[in-house]
Amino acid sequence: MDLKEDLMKNDIVILIVQKNDITNKLVEANKLTKTDPKVSVMMLRKATLDDISFIKYVHNVISQVRLAGLKGLFLCLKEDLNEQLMEDLKMFVDELKEV
Repeated sequence: MDLKEDLMKNDIVILIVQKNDITNKLVEANKLTKTDPKVSVMMLRKATLDDISFIKYVHNVISQVRLAGLKGLFLCLKEDLNEQLMEDLKMFVDELKEV
């Protein structure tokens, strides 16, 4: 999987990653911000939020990225999501990918 290629095709991408792979993906994603200043990278964590609050938070963040004219790459831990949350997230993004 090539993050740069994904962002060339899509404006907003959420990567669903395993906990043990998050560091590698963040390093790879942050390299993109150095080569393309229009790319915003953010880690999304559900933490103590309920599902509805998490969806509202993600929607707000993605809206801000779109309004700023940026491309967004968001990383989210697989254990933070359930099937319903994944379906809801698909409504806001160009691509939702499990890696």
